[in-house]
Amino acid sequence: MSGSKIPHSAIRVIDSFDRFDPALTLYILLLTLILAPPSISWAEEPQPVSFKDYASPPLVISNPVDVTSLPPERLYQVNGSGFILQFFFNGRNLMGKMVKRDINHPILVRWCFFRSCEESPFDYISIIVLPYYPLEQEFFRVIFPAGIHHEFQGLYFFSPR
Repeated sequence: MSGSKIPHSAIRVIDSFDRFDPALTLYILLLTLILAPPSISWAEEPQPVSFKDYASPPLVISNPVDVTSLPPERLYQVNGSGFILQFFFNGRNLMGKMVKRDINHPILVRWCFFRSCEESPFDYISIIVLPYYPLEQEFFRVIFPAGIHHEFQGLYFFSPR
């Protein structure tokens, strides 16, 4: 066996496995993406929430809100100058209603990068309601900002005057 040579046909088979075929690689990649779509469970619509299901009074919390310390599945209330809001927070979205509101001023929420809600370039401001804008039965919904890849640790509700 020490003097035996490998036949040329075996060398061709071994050599064909060493080559990189970009067309085959692209075909396998496309087939994988088509047959195994990524999970988009984070983009699903939130489940309906009913204020009637929560008979207990809302938990009054301070403004700004430290969302890392909020107990789950509770109705929260924020008292601000010119507004009172009751809302649910599922970790990403706000759903709630306005108990009291000064119609002459908008109500905004700042998604804060820090728990204390000190100003940061990573903060994001969403509009809850504009001045003189009617809301159907005073209900509102604020969706987590799309395209942001960091988590927020606080919420600050305010009404600029």
